[in-house]
Amino acid sequence: MAKTKKQELPIIRLTRFEIQITSPKKAGKEFPKKTVHTFYGVDAQGNERVYAQLQSDAQFKKWSKIDPLWSQAQSAMFHRLLSNPRTRDTVIKINLQSALEKGEEETAVKLWNALSTSAKAKLLPKPEV
Repeated sequence: MAKTKKQELPIIRLTRFEIQITSPKKAGKEFPKKTVHTFYGVDAQGNERVYAQLQSDAQFKKWSKIDPLWSQAQSAMFHRLLSNPRTRDTVIKINLQSALEKGEEETAVKLWNALSTSAKAKLLPKPEV
């Protein structure tokens, strides 16, 4: 009688990821750095296992554009980050500074308008008495 392989339940949600970067002692073209991206997820029963393991940044770049679970996880991360007013303001300030450095005035104005009143007050110069 032939053994049948136990079918694994599909991953329904990503839980964490690891990025392993290996740099050679000698930098150069003949010794490229190696990057491995490993993503873990859980199935319907809560069992965690490797969902995807990508052997290069190029593979990750392609995969991240089309994988639905990565898109869902990334969306959840940003939603959670931006739902807290303090972290939201921090993210906006970082992007505001970047927009100003790049000369993207239109983007900077939109980001400024998205800042909370208290964050704007901290950034504006204090009037001299």
